[in-house]
Amino acid sequence: MVTLSGCFGGKQEERILAQLDLSAEKESIAQGGSNIITVIGKDAKNRTMTVQPTADAWSVEPAEAGNLTPDGSNKSSVVFTAAEGWTGTVKITIDFEGFTAETTFEVSPIVITGAWAYRDIKAQDGPYKTGQQSDLEGVIPVENAPNEGGYMRGYSAQAAFKQWLWGDHWISWDIDVPAPGDYVLVLRYGIPAGTTIDERRVAVAIDGVDVYSKDQPFEFSATGGWGSKPEQWGFAVTDKFTIDKAGTVELKLTLVRDGRKTGVVVAYIALVSPPELEINEEFLLEIEAALGIERDPVFWNPQQ
Repeated sequence: MVTLSGCFGGKQEERILAQLDLSAEKESIAQGGSNIITVIGKDAKNRTMTVQPTADAWSVEPAEAGNLTPDGSNKSSVVFTAAEGWTGTVKITIDFEGFTAETTFEVSPIVITGAWAYRDIKAQDGPYKTGQQSDLEGVIPVENAPNEGGYMRGYSAQAAFKQWLWGDHWISWDIDVPAPGDYVLVLRYGIPAGTTIDERRVAVAIDGVDVYSKDQPFEFSATGGWGSKPEQWGFAVTDKFTIDKAGTVELKLTLVRDGRKTGVVVAYIALVSPPELEINEEFLLEIEAALGIERDPVFWNPQQ
């Protein structure tokens, strides 16, 4: 159906469809994900017209890529949902009143790679070596057995570290990246409430190239504590960045602050692709499964 609208000199002008434009909400989705496809009509003067085609006007190639369903909130749109396990290029086509339009987008595999924060440290260095006696070891592991240091951190022993305190204290990890592409970095961490922004900033570099520099660092949010309770574990997600090669990359994080401040407890770091994925508590469990890190069931589910 085409909506006819517009008037001139008090007389209604009949608008005739001359062109269809088709657009996808996202350029790329993860396998199993969804995308909204919208059609817009144009008349001979390039003015927008509302187009409301029936379901049989739409098609998807290849057919096994997924399925199309009506968008309940917009009769000019359909929702594509990728089939589980399928990846590749999808083409959506619409044929309506003798006009055809198409759009393409990618269904990308989900990539999760990363490291346990303490166990997998490659190197660390910085001003902590000249700091207080208790800091001279740099970051140290959370043993998690059974109530380490008066706290129950809740993850596999020696996954998390504490004592990350001093400005310019850097830590690096080697991370295996299976494919080049766009990624985000996901960090599982804890930091007390009441900290200032100056205590919650970090520079990020991949193979020596800044993702976040010391002049424009990434900023954590406070989580309410150092992970001594489940609700004190938070997660941070960076903006997307590109890794140009497959293979081992060096990830380096550097605290950006003056002197010694409140510490940050970190459990793991992960590179995740595609960047458009929704990172939530459910997806954190997928990350943890991929990294082989476990939550202590008593800590996370005390009713057990």
